[in-house]
Amino acid sequence: MISMEKRVLIRCDASPTLGHGHLVRCLALAEALVRAGDLRPEFAVLGDDAAARAVAAAGHVCHRATDAESDEGEWLLSLVKRTGADALVCDVRTGLSPAALEAVRDLGVLVAVIDDPAPRRLAADLAFYPPVSEVERLDWVGFGGRRFVGWDWLVLRAGFSGVRRRVRALNGRRVRTLVAMGGSDPAGLTLKALAGLEPLAAELEVAVVLGGGFCHEAALAAFLAESKLAPVLHRAVTDMPGLMGEMDLAVASFGMTAYELAAIGVPAVHLCLTEGHASAAQSLVEAGQATSLGLHGEVGPEQIAAEVRAWLGRIRVPQFELERVIDGQGAMRIARCLAESVLTPAAVRVSP
Repeated sequence: MISMEKRVLIRCDASPTLGHGHLVRCLALAEALVRAGDLRPEFAVLGDDAAARAVAAAGHVCHRATDAESDEGEWLLSLVKRTGADALVCDVRTGLSPAALEAVRDLGVLVAVIDDPAPRRLAADLAFYPPVSEVERLDWVGFGGRRFVGWDWLVLRAGFSGVRRRVRALNGRRVRTLVAMGGSDPAGLTLKALAGLEPLAAELEVAVVLGGGFCHEAALAAFLAESKLAPVLHRAVTDMPGLMGEMDLAVASFGMTAYELAAIGVPAVHLCLTEGHASAAQSLVEAGQATSLGLHGEVGPEQIAAEVRAWLGRIRVPQFELERVIDGQGAMRIARCLAESVLTPAAVRVSP
C-alpha cells in the first residue's frame, strides 16, 4: 500500500532572549498536524539546546545547522531537499530572506508563515495572523498567496480549547491573581509585577509561574523575605490551562501567555517587551480581554497597582465573565488548511 503521508518542515527558534513562544505554538501546530492525519512534522531549529530538547521530548525529529551551514537560507533549502518536505512552515524572527523562501517554492514545496511581519511573508503561499492592526498596515503589494487573519487562526497549546475560568462570586475572598512573565524573564518583570501588587497584598492571593530559565532567583528571594504577598511559586507547570482556570486576574508579559489567558477567560494586565508586542496587545484591549501598560521600561509598580485596582472594581461585579473571542482551535484549522493545500498545491497560489 502506498503511503499518502506528507512531510511538513517547521522552522522556528527559542532562546532566553527570544523567548519560547514561537516554539510552543509550533509544537502545538505539530500536534495538530499529526491529528489531522497523513502529515509528518519535523523541525528545523537554530535556537539553543533547550529548544532541540523540547522538540525531541515531544517526539519529533529536530534538524540543526552545523557550523559549516552558517547561511540560514542555504541551510534551509538544503534541508528541504534532503528531507523531501512537501511543505515548509516558518515562525521566525531571523533575517531569512524572501529569496530563500522563493527558492523553496521553486522546488514545488508549499510555504506558509505564522504571524510574520517581515518581507519574506510576500513569498509565502499561506500566511496566518491574529487580528492585529499591524497586518493591515503592512505593504502587501506583490503577495500572491492566501492570507488568513482573525482569532480563528491563533495557535495555542492543546488544552486551551475546552477550559474556561471558574466563574464564582468573590464574597469577600481575596482575588486569585496570576503573575506569568515567560520562561526566563530576562527583563525582571516578575519582580516589577510583585512590587506593583505589594500595596494590594490584603486583597490578593498571588500565584507566580516561573519558567525553567528564570534568572532572578536571588532577587526574588530577597523580595519575598520582606513582602506581605506570600505568593505561591509554581515551577514546571504541567497543567497551565487548569492553573489559569482557577485565577480571577493576571499580570503577564504580552505573548502567547496573553492569548492563553484570553482563551481561558482570565482578564489581564500586560507588560510588553517590544514595540511590536505593544502594538499587538491592542487587539486584546479592543476585544475587552485585557489592558496593556505598553513597553515595560516605561512602566513602574505604581501603574501596575493602579491598573490592577481598576480591574478589581470590574471583576467584583457578580458573575463577571469575559466574552469568548478565542476558541483555541487555531492550530487544527491551520493543520487542516495545510493538509488540503499540499494535496492540491496548484490551487493555493494566485498571480499577484
